[in-house]
Amino acid sequence: MVKNFITILTISAFFIFPVLASAGNCTGYAWGENTGWINFNPTYGGITNTNTNDSDGNLSGYAWGENTGWINFNPSDSQVIIDGLTGNFSGYAWGENTGWINFNCSNNDTCSSSDHKVDTSWMSNRTPAAVSVSSTTDLTDVGRIRTFTGNWSDLNSGDTIKMYACKDADCTNCNSTSQTNCWCYSTDWNTEPDTTDTCTYAVQEEDIGANNYWLGVCDQDSACDSTPLSGGTFLVTSPPAATNPATIFPVSSIGQGNISPSAGGEVGKTLKSGESIKVTFPKESVVGTVVTIIEPKKGAEIIKTNPLPKNTQIVGDLIADFKALSGGIELKSFDKEVLITFNYTDEQIKKARIDEKALKIYQWNEKTNKWERLETIIDTNLNRVTAYTPHFTLFAVFAEEEGVAEEEGVAEEEGVAEEEGVAEEEGVAEEIRPLERKILDIPAGYRFNNNLIYGQINNDVKYLQTFLKFLGIDIYPKGIISGWFGPLTKKAVIRFQEKYAQDVLAPWKLTRGTGLVGRTTREKLNELLSK
Repeated sequence: MVKNFITILTISAFFIFPVLASAGNCTGYAWGENTGWINFNPTYGGITNTNTNDSDGNLSGYAWGENTGWINFNPSDSQVIIDGLTGNFSGYAWGENTGWINFNCSNNDTCSSSDHKVDTSWMSNRTPAAVSVSSTTDLTDVGRIRTFTGNWSDLNSGDTIKMYACKDADCTNCNSTSQTNCWCYSTDWNTEPDTTDTCTYAVQEEDIGANNYWLGVCDQDSACDSTPLSGGTFLVTSPPAATNPATIFPVSSIGQGNISPSAGGEVGKTLKSGESIKVTFPKESVVGTVVTIIEPKKGAEIIKTNPLPKNTQIVGDLIADFKALSGGIELKSFDKEVLITFNYTDEQIKKARIDEKALKIYQWNEKTNKWERLETIIDTNLNRVTAYTPHFTLFAVFAEEEGVAEEEGVAEEEGVAEEEGVAEEEGVAEEIRPLERKILDIPAGYRFNNNLIYGQINNDVKYLQTFLKFLGIDIYPKGIISGWFGPLTKKAVIRFQEKYAQDVLAPWKLTRGTGLVGRTTREKLNELLSK
């Protein structure tokens, strides 16, 4: 059927008062020199006739014009549609006194001679799409931390997105409404141009064997990618089998126990509240048999001599002093990091009036006389928080309230150049030595063979800081060598990753650094270190 139509010009030329198209009713008026006023939300004779916008951008209903009469936006032979990506109208409406009304020159191929169309600022909500997902290392021991990295795209600018590392291909109960079947998920919403995030998971004994994972992404309106992206499989190894009494993994639940160098061990303590604290040693973390003691403390007494950071509180009675003795002498550090675990109750969370996602394990630094936050894994299903440490001190579970301005005791905005107060002890106060001398601070033949994450304290981190400092101030301007992986070190790692993005980030289809020293970052570090 040939349509005789009235052409509607662009919104700037045709509309005097704006016509607003939303996911509900359209409102406002249009003016045409021949048609007069057209009301997009008329009320006449007690009956409201509106042209409404569904999720696909299809318009229906009637507008009213003083000279045109009723205008049907969904006649039997046509349909007025808004493109959800561009906001451009297309299609025809029918007026009882005007005939066909054309909303876009593309309808009749006249744009080359008369480029006209109606448009709106309304856009339909498009679901974000998973682009890439990865997980650190192929093999993980029980009790260790896995990090998942996800990347996504979203056609709606300004949307906020969360990533979900799912346990099944449909992300069942691992999305914006339920997280009971996730390996982990974003703790905060990410806003463009930030399209990458990471989350971490502490591997459990029930994960022994092969495990699959997928990436799901959802926006703030619970619009989720309908086809989660497969990330592959990761393997979890079981504890070594006991072949003789010397290799049996010793476990104590009375707050004191012996740790074997060949098998490691676990020591726990049940608190008066009924909750437990424990520490787990991997094998070869100590030399010789070590006596480990967990001594619960009263928070009210501790804070008299160990003042809390601003806007924090100790949760319940979750505070204890940890000691390790070898031949009656207290050990200052271990050969491998040990895992600290606190269990908490819902009642403790309710009484403290806090969000359990704000829980963090802190340790007391005896050199700086300050509390330090550890990289903490929170399992809200099991009411458990865990963190790794290379040494013992006083540990407690803190709730961080709004307004915590410092990060791990590093107040950069105040010009504090030390990292957790250990700068001078590590020789950072010395004059900068020649570059050749700095490299000598790393043992000959050393290679970065272990993944490194925020919060760790060990020699690997110290060598990482040394090498980043060697690479120049554009990578590590502060140049602090402390052995602690804090915020300054993380920023330096991100600069390194983005400088060598083709080798470090491109294999994961990432464009921004993560601050995690994983496989490709280690490979590039080792390549440069060997030159």
